[in-house]
Amino acid sequence: MKHQKIVSWAVVGAIALGAVAVFAQEGKPSTLPPVRSPKVSASVSPRPSKTPRPTPNISCVATAVATREAAIQKAVSAHDSAIQSAYSTRASALANAYTKSSNAEIKSALKSAWDAFKSSTRAASKTWKSGQKDAWSAFRTTVKSCNVSGDISDQGNSGSEMSGN
Repeated sequence: MKHQKIVSWAVVGAIALGAVAVFAQEGKPSTLPPVRSPKVSASVSPRPSKTPRPTPNISCVATAVATREAAIQKAVSAHDSAIQSAYSTRASALANAYTKSSNAEIKSALKSAWDAFKSSTRAASKTWKSGQKDAWSAFRTTVKSCNVSGDISDQGNSGSEMSGN
């Protein structure tokens, strides 16, 4: 028991000496090289002249928005038609699967029906995303020539559209 106390106090003493050594080194100068700040030039570069921005063409933005919205509506209609077709085809294929005579045939027909459905919905989603991307890309390109600032353009709201998944 006495031996354990001696060992415990020896460990505590060693930890304390280590802490003292760490704190003692804090007052010593660092062996790392000093940090050098970048050289600052005393000359001042001239400010670019403030030329007035061209007058924003609001009717140009309105036309660009109308074109974008028409393209998006077309893409949404194509997506909706493709999804409706996928569901209709799946319903027919599933109904047909249950007319098969063996379990193996039913299982195979069910797998085919669901695989075709998945493929169709993915294609519809891909087509929607492509149409959406193209519409917004064309809009951004067109609106740049309208000389408008970002605060009157609705580009920041593009993320609120459906994802098409």
